[in-house]
Amino acid sequence: MATFHLVSAPIGAGKTTKALEIADQTDAILLSPDQWMHASGIPLRNSEVRTYIEQAQLKIALLVLSQGSDVVIDWGTWGRAERLDIISRVKAEGNTVNGYFLTPELSVLMSQVETRESNWRISDRATPSEIVDSLENFENPQSDELLEYAEIWFSGCEGF
Repeated sequence: MATFHLVSAPIGAGKTTKALEIADQTDAILLSPDQWMHASGIPLRNSEVRTYIEQAQLKIALLVLSQGSDVVIDWGTWGRAERLDIISRVKAEGNTVNGYFLTPELSVLMSQVETRESNWRISDRATPSEIVDSLENFENPQSDELLEYAEIWFSGCEGF
């Protein structure tokens, strides 16, 4: 049985940093659409391509898990329905899922994105409205979802 590490957060919350930390500490294989898009010269804001990459990465993740290796995904996974679908598919194959939730305040997100993206191509930079939208569209996990995780980690989350 392998472990699927699901990192969930709005834009600029530190998903990649957390995912890299998990991969380093657990030897999990890291799957990140940003890495694939950047390496391919595809603008990071191309949501259509991102969707296809995430679908492919989930298939790869399930294959890797079936071989007994752990996986960490560096996706937004803002919505509960998306997370519950992923959890269902991963657990159906007998694997465990660990959840990591990062939701800093908007001012922290704005500052982190500004610092992180200062040297990025304009087409890759998140706009302030995209950052706000990602925070507004992020759905905190509820008790039914929390029960699905083998382990849970929170940072910057209020009200849990």
